[in-house]
Amino acid sequence: MDETVSVKRKKCSQRSRRRAALILSALLSLLFLCGFAGKDGEYSVSLDMSGGSGKASVTSPTLLTVENGTPVARIQWSSPNYDYMIVDGVTYYNQSEEGMNSVFEIPVLCWDEEMDVIADTIAMGSPVEIH
Repeated sequence: MDETVSVKRKKCSQRSRRRAALILSALLSLLFLCGFAGKDGEYSVSLDMSGGSGKASVTSPTLLTVENGTPVARIQWSSPNYDYMIVDGVTYYNQSEEGMNSVFEIPVLCWDEEMDVIADTIAMGSPVEIH
């Protein structure tokens, strides 16, 4: 799916946008990483989220896989309405089956600070990228 899609933004209140941005900027503030940073394997790690409307959340703890020193987090949303996430300019598409909650495998770019991501949701009728 290497298509460019034009997205019309639905009007949201400034407060809703700020909350959504806080959720996503804090999405991968992963805990307990210092003890195994860089060691290959599978780990169960906690996700730390803040802000947001409370309508969508992610499963925590989540699976963190480190292969060849590269950490990848499995993000499962509480909603089936997320169709892609963008991390560091790369688009990652929903891997779940139709009707199941959205699941993404995204790289973890930093260990000890918040990580910016974009998630696209269709829950509001029209696609909306939440920064």
